[in-house]
Amino acid sequence: MSDLKWTDIQGESPHKTDSGNFFLRKARDTLSIKEEVIVNQIAAISNVISDKKVMFIDDFIGTGDQVIETWKREYSYLTFEDVVGQKSGLASMLCLVATRSGLDRIRHEEIQLDIFPAHIVDDSDSIQNFRSKPFAPPSASLSSIKKLLCKYGPQLDVPVYVDARYGYRSLGLTIAFEHSVPDATLPIIWAMGGNNWQRLVEI
Repeated sequence: MSDLKWTDIQGESPHKTDSGNFFLRKARDTLSIKEEVIVNQIAAISNVISDKKVMFIDDFIGTGDQVIETWKREYSYLTFEDVVGQKSGLASMLCLVATRSGLDRIRHEEIQLDIFPAHIVDDSDSIQNFRSKPFAPPSASLSSIKKLLCKYGPQLDVPVYVDARYGYRSLGLTIAFEHSVPDATLPIIWAMGGNNWQRLVEI
């Protein structure tokens, strides 16, 4: 296993504060991963070129955008897509939660990445489709929730989500981790707003 290198999935606009960086450190401490095998994307690509394995790690796969961007982004003129090609078994990924639609999209892109999520959520986990869940709230409650989103969504202090009250790509999830909240989660859960609206989870 000494040939295995670990790296993170980068956001659409990579930043040091991306949750993947933090989660990789958490995994290092929990799984006792040696510091020297945690590498950046350039070193991970070099590992694959040598026919050695790389393990990506992240907390959440929503639309699949970040995985696809990381896979196709150039690092020193090379991409993971270039070096992995059609080879199977060289690249894997661990994540806490993945959406079924995100996994399907990654598969549709023919990305040679074996993904192992601890939990998979589907469309029925969206606030817009809770009626299909065994313990879903009654229709009247769902109607009240949607009115709440319409009322406070435009007042949130995150301009990009003023008109996206169901979160990124309207996934409408209610997922929160101890260390972060995905932007596919309802913005009223994690964003501050007007009229003294307090976010439900502080990140």
